[in-house]
Amino acid sequence: MSSLRFRAQGETIRAVESEIHKSLYMLVKESDLLDQPVSSNHGLTKRVDPTKVLGLVGIYVDDYLSTNPLDIVTSFLEHLRNIWKTTEPVFLT
Repeated sequence: MSSLRFRAQGETIRAVESEIHKSLYMLVKESDLLDQPVSSNHGLTKRVDPTKVLGLVGIYVDDYLSTNPLDIVTSFLEHLRNIWKTTEPVFLT
């Protein structure tokens, strides 16, 4: 997952693993990733400003849950489904 990149909103989006929990990933524009970790950021990771996180993805065994704007989540799922065989996604509103 940490090498996952896809296009959405005209940008390259990357999945960044949380330092708090290894099953939680943040979706962030690649251009918003920090080059160096910062010690003052107490969010999910020191590599991403919390205000730049577009969405979250939780993965457990063969299930995943994502919370993002609809265009981001559909682009993410489309890319993911090209890599892994999945069932049809279910959207909650």
